[in-house]
Amino acid sequence: MGRPKALTEEQIEDAKKKHVGGESISSIAKRLGVSRATVRDVVVARAAEIKEVANQIIATEERFNALPLSGRLEAIELADELRAISRNLAGSARHSSFTSFRLSAIAGKQVEKINVDDPMESQEVLQCISALTKMSNDAASLPLSLLNINRASGKDVLKDDDGDGEKDRVLVYLPDNGR
Repeated sequence: MGRPKALTEEQIEDAKKKHVGGESISSIAKRLGVSRATVRDVVVARAAEIKEVANQIIATEERFNALPLSGRLEAIELADELRAISRNLAGSARHSSFTSFRLSAIAGKQVEKINVDDPMESQEVLQCISALTKMSNDAASLPLSLLNINRASGKDVLKDDDGDGEKDRVLVYLPDNGR
């Protein structure tokens, strides 16, 4: 079964935020009543990730500022377009996923109508199930493709983009040539 966690998820998040904000590992450990090693284990990876992202932001700002004004405007417009495309694809994938789920459920209900003693007697039902299953699989292709791209990128981007209080996966795809 293993040893219980020394910190709750809330304490871990708090420790990460405090450390990124400048509080020392010793101070955090003392406040939480755990060892420095425990705190270090939970905050080091987060701090490294944040530092990497901060360095990427600085590098991007430098490249952006090196562009002429017209290039900056084009870059901003392109970024806005890519975000809109990403949100639209994510929304489309959400609807396609729901459609796939519903079609699959309908096909599942049709299975109950098959005469197990003489399945060929249920040929019409079998054709209906086959068509519904194909449509369900087709509807699932976009969400599955986006999930596979997201997995391949190694990053999960979760945001509450639609304001419903739930974290939604948002995929931002930037081709190699930046267009």
